[in-house]
Amino acid sequence: MAEKIFEKILSEKEIPSSTWNISSAGTWTINGQNAEKHAIKTMKEMGLDLYQHKTRIITRQILATQNLILVMETQHKEALQYEFPDMSDRVFLLSQMVNEEYNIDDPFRKHMRAFRNCANQMYGILNHGIGSIIHFI
Repeated sequence: MAEKIFEKILSEKEIPSSTWNISSAGTWTINGQNAEKHAIKTMKEMGLDLYQHKTRIITRQILATQNLILVMETQHKEALQYEFPDMSDRVFLLSQMVNEEYNIDDPFRKHMRAFRNCANQMYGILNHGIGSIIHFI
């Protein structure tokens, strides 16, 4: 969801997304799974299409192409920093982009309300934190 939301924010701010390498991968997932139905519905409510999305697990190759790696939860951050210590200086909590430090609860296998709350939090942080994100890039 964060990938699509960030692309939406770039469009709203008239920042060309073609100059960005925006991608999504999971810390603990299985490659090739469809997005959850609640994620698809939540994105549709925001005017975004997640129907074609397929999950993929984070790898060294994916991380190597990124200047900034944003995660939702401290556990994700710690896992990536442990597994890829040479890239740990690129890994941040999403909330750190607005000079705070808190988790955004992963809505995986939760109710629709959890997906909407997550999407709204991500939108707020990405929208307000765009300056910080640009600074890292």
